[in-house]
Amino acid sequence: MTLPADCTRFWLLRHAVVEENSRAFLYGRMDVPICLESRAGQIKAYQALASRLPVPAVWYVSPLRRTHETARAIAAAGYKLPQLNVEPDITEQDMGDWQGLVHDALPPCWRNPPTPSGH
Repeated sequence: MTLPADCTRFWLLRHAVVEENSRAFLYGRMDVPICLESRAGQIKAYQALASRLPVPAVWYVSPLRRTHETARAIAAAGYKLPQLNVEPDITEQDMGDWQGLVHDALPPCWRNPPTPSGH
């Protein structure tokens, strides 16, 4: 497929896996770090991504460090990372009163019973 010269491509990258302790609770907008062990084990994936992403490109990240750390991991894998533009409006969803709760604490918070399938 050939794109017109004036066509803009948009790549949306999700941040890397967060560190294990953070995965135990709803972290939403909390500023938790990425998992260094996961990052080390996924070097080939970061290299593949670094080789596919367009250069030059304009990068936007949220204020949360996990987005910055993910961008730096891609750069460490060989991507020529430009200046990162911080965009507060793309920050994770706010979990409200649930933010910071461990997953086991959620069922009592639910107003409606689960569906028959359990989801």
